[in-house]
This record gives sequence, structure tokens and C-alpha cells, in this order.
Amino acid sequence: MDGGVIPEKPSKSSGNCSDTSTSVKEQAYKTLVRPTLEYACSVWDPYLTEESKQVNKLEKIQRRAARYVTGRNNNTSSVSDMLKDLQWRNLADRQTDSRLTMMFKIVKEKVAIPKANRLIPPLRFSRNMHSLSFQIPSCRTQIRQNSFFPRTIKDWNQLPLDTVMSDSVESFKAAVSSSTHH
Repeated sequence: MDGGVIPEKPSKSSGNCSDTSTSVKEQAYKTLVRPTLEYACSVWDPYLTEESKQVNKLEKIQRRAARYVTGRNNNTSSVSDMLKDLQWRNLADRQTDSRLTMMFKIVKEKVAIPKANRLIPPLRFSRNMHSLSFQIPSCRTQIRQNSFFPRTIKDWNQLPLDTVMSDSVESFKAAVSSSTHH
């Protein structure tokens, strides 16, 4: 193509990945589609029925992508099996990981979000708490109860001590994504 002329019919190499390998298709999905689906999910993490419908729509996109990547487009193929084979976790689990990663960054002061008056150590530690546990704020409304800090502190307090004591964001992410907090 010279002179900026757009061909009437696109060539096979101009965006059509149907003839490419599974790994290339998977990389294309993870690079081009998934970031759009998960943009700001640590803040936008729905819990209401109406918002759950939106999550279901996003999960459908991932399920379609799994069919595309694996090349198993017939209705008899199990998408759940495809997702397991691809080792793709569902959106809700990845959203929890994103919230926990943001919490790690707040605790370690890697982001400019003040933690004073938000992350308060418990008055008493119980056997199942770690040294970086925090009080879950009391909330009068369900909306507040399911907002970032109360919801994330609850999940954070359930993580193992070695996870919350990770040296880096990358090691924390790896520990969280392989943990059984889901």
C-alpha cells in the first residue's frame, strides 16, 4: 500500500487472526480486549444485581474469546473446560485481585492515596489475623459496606501474612492470583 490508499478488500494479514496459532490469538485477546474489559475494575467492582448483569455481559465476551482462541466454536464444546484449559480466571476473581493489589499499593505507599483514618489496626488481634490486618469500618448502608475500603479490607485480612508482606507489587500479584482466597 503506497500513498495511503486503502485496499477495497483487506488482506489476510490486516487484522484477521483466524489462521494464527492459539498462543497468538490468546496474546491478542489479553493485550487488546481484556484491558478494556478490566479498565478501572478496582474501583468499578459491582455487587448490585443491576451491575452484575454488566459483569455477565463482560464474562460473555471472555467466553466468546475462549471459543475463538481454542477454535472450538460448536455448541457442544464446554466453554468452562476451555477456560480451564486456557487457565483464564473469571472476571470476579480478577477484580478481587485488582482491589487487593491496589490495597497493597496503598499499604506500601506506592500510590498517593492517604491511608490515615482508613487503615486502622484492630484493637485486638485474633488467632487468624496477621500483623497487617485492619479494622473493617462500620457501615450503615449496603452501598458503603460494599465500597472499596470495607470490602477490600475484609478480603485483605484473609490473606496469608507472607502474601501481604511481599517485597514487590509483582510478587504480591503472583501470590494473590495463586492463593485460595476466591
